[in-house]
Amino acid sequence: MKDFPFWRTAIFNAKTLEVLKSVGSDLAQFQSQTDFAGVGAEPKLTPFQVEAIRKIYSEKLKKLKAEKL
Repeated sequence: MKDFPFWRTAIFNAKTLEVLKSVGSDLAQFQSQTDFAGVGAEPKLTPFQVEAIRKIYSEKLKKLKAEKL
């Protein structure tokens, strides 16, 4: 299940800008997918969780860019 801890861990484990951007792309796709009722449907992140993930992503992006310089 792709929930808040899953995305947070994926961001923290990203060691390069390319990997981090890939995680960001996957997250955006996950959030934009239409919810289908039924078995296997994954709930979207709440607006609060999205805000927190964006902050974590932004901080990690800054750190990786600084390391690259």
